[in-house]
Amino acid sequence: MGTRLMSAVACLLIVLHQVINEVAGDGVFSREPVDKILTVSYDGSTKSFLLDCTVTVQSIIKVSWIKNDVVISENDTLLVNRDTAHVVYDGRYAINSQDNRKFYQLIINDITPDTAAFDSGRYQCKVTWTNSGSISVDKSSVATVIIYAMPGDEYLQCTMTDSDNTQVVQILPRTIVREDETYTLKCVSENGNPAVTLSWSKSSQAEMFDVSSQGQTTDGLLFSESQWNPSIDDSISAMLLVCTMHHPQLQQDRTCTLGPFNVTYKPKVTLHPESFYIFSNGHSDDSVATFKCLIDATPKALNVTWYFDGKITKEGGHFTYEGTSLIIDGSDWEGKSNHSIECRAANALGDGSAFGVLFINTPLPATALPGAEPKLTLPPA
Repeated sequence: MGTRLMSAVACLLIVLHQVINEVAGDGVFSREPVDKILTVSYDGSTKSFLLDCTVTVQSIIKVSWIKNDVVISENDTLLVNRDTAHVVYDGRYAINSQDNRKFYQLIINDITPDTAAFDSGRYQCKVTWTNSGSISVDKSSVATVIIYAMPGDEYLQCTMTDSDNTQVVQILPRTIVREDETYTLKCVSENGNPAVTLSWSKSSQAEMFDVSSQGQTTDGLLFSESQWNPSIDDSISAMLLVCTMHHPQLQQDRTCTLGPFNVTYKPKVTLHPESFYIFSNGHSDDSVATFKCLIDATPKALNVTWYFDGKITKEGGHFTYEGTSLIIDGSDWEGKSNHSIECRAANALGDGSAFGVLFINTPLPATALPGAEPKLTLPPA
């Protein structure tokens, strides 16, 4: 009697253990889907992967694949074939089901950089069966798939255009640009997964450009644009404009550069002194005025023109030229008067002027110290 009781108890314990194992999911899968990491590039090739899900339990009711919490298959039916909202599936997903769905595979084909983000995610093989106690039980096995998309080796690409949308050709040793021009900087790259980030900066300093726009070109490339107004300091520092592409899977950031530059500009003119007092008293030191025209220009100023009271001066008589200086002899002038002086310099980009005043037989202001040259600059006519 005791032996029979013990045998019955042992059988019951075995059955209970089997039920517990089934409920807990122990031994449900002989092969489970495994995590995968893939990398695809823009070279025209595609990749595929499959997820295995081999089930050992009997009395299977349903086996499903669930992608990011969305059921994409039930038993032998791929639900996405009927889901026109997910056109990206486009026949790339397939189910391989054998042996009454004990052997259950999900196959994904034709993976490209454009589908990398969509095909990445959490894939769950879920099986529902009836256990020995006629209880409906389900169990899942999950795999994470990460698909990186890498820009091709030929990217990054940088260009620069002027306000007329004419591309500036890079010339060594220095590319010529104009100070009074606004240039559009554009760098282009294939995108990736995770997304590529693009940024503009100056190599000579930590200054970052404000990105005026970024998005995708008509052929699907990622771009970043910024505006740049050259300054003379950009020539002096041999500054470079740098576009940086960052992608987590690249061992180091990629860059493309524009420059260095030779910044050209129309003449910047300064007149020294801005005002001069002379007296026709017979003393040569007091009756001669010298105005010097200081010119900064790239390319160099081609000519310098002097104006006296708005009219071009000619050498001779009261006027003498010495380099970029105008010497005025007022020894024979009578009476009090004042006259406007203008120095105008020009190069291929334009001209610049500076103005001054010549005072003849006019007493120095009471506030001026002896020998002082009070500054009084006339505005441009």
